[in-house]
Amino acid sequence: MHVTNYTTTLTLTGPDGVWFGVGFFAQAMEERPYAVIVAGNGTVSERKLAGHMGSEASPEGVLLPRSLKVASSTVADGKRTVVISRPSAGATAQHASFTLQDVQIPFIDAVGAGASLGYHRSKTAASLSLWPRTDEPLCICPHPAAPFGAARGTIKYLPTGEQFGFINACQPEPRESVLAHRNPTCDVRAYRGGLQVCKHGWSLLDAAQAQPWPHQPLVYWNKYRFYYQEYEPRRHVIALPRSVWAIGAFIGEYDVPQCKAGTPVAGCTHEIWGVVRPAGDELHVAAMHFHCHAPTCLAMEIRNNRTGELLCRQEPIYGGTGRVDLPKYDEIGYILQPPCLWGDAPGLEPMPRASGEAFLIKAVTNSTVGHHGEMAFPEITLVPWNTTTGKAQPGKSYAAGVQTEWHLLDFGGGLVGGRRRV
Repeated sequence: MHVTNYTTTLTLTGPDGVWFGVGFFAQAMEERPYAVIVAGNGTVSERKLAGHMGSEASPEGVLLPRSLKVASSTVADGKRTVVISRPSAGATAQHASFTLQDVQIPFIDAVGAGASLGYHRSKTAASLSLWPRTDEPLCICPHPAAPFGAARGTIKYLPTGEQFGFINACQPEPRESVLAHRNPTCDVRAYRGGLQVCKHGWSLLDAAQAQPWPHQPLVYWNKYRFYYQEYEPRRHVIALPRSVWAIGAFIGEYDVPQCKAGTPVAGCTHEIWGVVRPAGDELHVAAMHFHCHAPTCLAMEIRNNRTGELLCRQEPIYGGTGRVDLPKYDEIGYILQPPCLWGDAPGLEPMPRASGEAFLIKAVTNSTVGHHGEMAFPEITLVPWNTTTGKAQPGKSYAAGVQTEWHLLDFGGGLVGGRRRV
């Protein structure tokens, strides 16, 4: 067995003329493992096995869509040897995924009495240890490898030698689904790129790709317009500073795996989910802004996990499609993602309670092409609540003032700046 980040190669040998097979990541059929079966005539199939005892017995299991290729099938001295390859990432949830972190793989194998899959003549269970292929001396670690998602390490930028500690961390279900799905972003050993390597002066290119402008750093300007009112403690409500309900690694980062070749674009979707329980007392939701990346992002939504009520769903609105109410803002090449708002003003629904509730968050992306560094990053505006009036509480602050330095461009050639306590 040979495993890389992208391809897994298996070499199976058994008696010629009868079926034999191997089930991976299991020690019994009742665990319903992914299996590769070689028929007596050399035909190879993939199955999800099932138990052979009880009312739900189904020894042959379920035939899976084919994801492997047969590189060779030879017979010598009464034994058939089959060499197959397949993508390391499973084509579906029922196809096992093989990673470089699987240094020990439990398996079951069996040999049949006939050419077609049936009751086995003999069987066994064991485990397979995988080691790096190298001609150099290899240090054998005295302790087992850390579980997926728990490894610690650094990432080094080879052109300059800069390096930093890998800080991504994923949580088990129900907080997040990405760890159970073994998303590469969760573990430094599987990480392939994304936000963690988006650093100043770093060029993120393929190994054989030359940088087109090594001495021409990009220079760009941002222009902002702020609308404000003079603060009145009796009237204005102070929101909690930037509450984030991310469901990816660290700041909501995750990888979108490419869907199976030949799948129609409409069918190439990838979904992650997570459950968030906000901290604090008597907090209500005033606004939800969902941060995800174009062109991958299709939709994000939040539901009350207790009642199932849909609170907010946001889908990108593309400019030039006539879906923007003011024509002057309906510009081709731009994307609008309106937030969800609540309040006691006319036309707004009452603010839903956040404290003490659990919220189910889903992010849906297009996976026609694989992406690194996608984000599922809901930014939630929470406000203090007055239980007596049944409305948001004006003038209550959860944080002390923050000293902020700002600079504004004059766009007339000058630069103005200053400090302001906010």
